[in-house]
Amino acid sequence: MNLSVVDINALIEDSVRAVAPEGERTGLRTAPAAEELKVILDRTQMGEGLSTLLDSASLTLPKGEVVTIGTSFLPILHPAGNKDGEQFAGCALLYVDLGAPKAQELTVAYKKGFKKLFFAFRSVVRAVKKINGRARILTGRGSRGRLNIYLPLIDRSWSNPAS
Repeated sequence: MNLSVVDINALIEDSVRAVAPEGERTGLRTAPAAEELKVILDRTQMGEGLSTLLDSASLTLPKGEVVTIGTSFLPILHPAGNKDGEQFAGCALLYVDLGAPKAQELTVAYKKGFKKLFFAFRSVVRAVKKINGRARILTGRGSRGRLNIYLPLIDRSWSNPAS
């Protein structure tokens, strides 16, 4: 495992670029957080997992639907060790929103794409667990699905050491 400090906004942009070059993003949308969200992770493993996840999600997508991958800062109200009410206490949320197909849209391509999506999700979850992150799938029967990945942010003083 090759851990390094990574801005997840840049990581998702790289993952999207690997799946669909700038001009070919018809079924893919990004929604990065306004602020930089730095985490420690294996950039290669997570990047490949996200690229495969996005690629397979596009195969399972109902016609006219869009996959959205984004990030945001998720505050933690009472974190252990929160000194003097530090404002950056929280985690990075990386999410992927997917459309849900109707029963008549369950084609062979969808089933192959879903299988690939499942294996890509497992790969991403393995990478996330190695850094004490969490992943959840939120969905209801016949509704949109959402994959939430919670990544611990690094201490800002550690990422910018004094010279």
